[in-house]
Amino acid sequence: MLRKRSRSTSTLRNLAICYDNAGDTKRSQARIQSALAIDLSRYKRDPGAASVNRSLVRTFRLIGDDEQADRYLANALSIGLKRIRKHPTSSSAAYSLGRTYELMDKWDDALEQFGRARELDPKRKKYRKAYLRTVNRAATSKESSSEESSSKELSSEDSSSEKTLSVGVVDAAEGV
Repeated sequence: MLRKRSRSTSTLRNLAICYDNAGDTKRSQARIQSALAIDLSRYKRDPGAASVNRSLVRTFRLIGDDEQADRYLANALSIGLKRIRKHPTSSSAAYSLGRTYELMDKWDDALEQFGRARELDPKRKKYRKAYLRTVNRAATSKESSSEESSSKELSSEDSSSEKTLSVGVVDAAEGV
């Protein structure tokens, strides 16, 4: 029995990560190449689709090509901002721009757009889910950044006390 091959780039990227974690780089690379081929094919057909550009961002990030990822992220942002200007009351335009801001880790901007999408179309569950998901990610991001700054402060305090200790030892050895 033949299995149907996945055409979902997100599934292919997730499989690539799983294979990579299992140490199977050959299968991982094959899934990444498949995802990239699908993304590029979709981009050829519709370069003005923000969702296609965002998918390319994710694939290029997985490959480690940040320059290409940034290029497609800039495209997605430009497309999203143009759509919002052209259709200020479009919930799907606000949602799409929110998704782009998510990729940029601009949580406040993403929350604003998802909140706007919810206001414009309160019955759409995906807008509510996106808003709540982003609230959680923003909180997690703020917690981790405050933990990083706390650990930097602690490490600088530790290193300054170590310097003090080592100076004290030198001074004692010199008979000061």
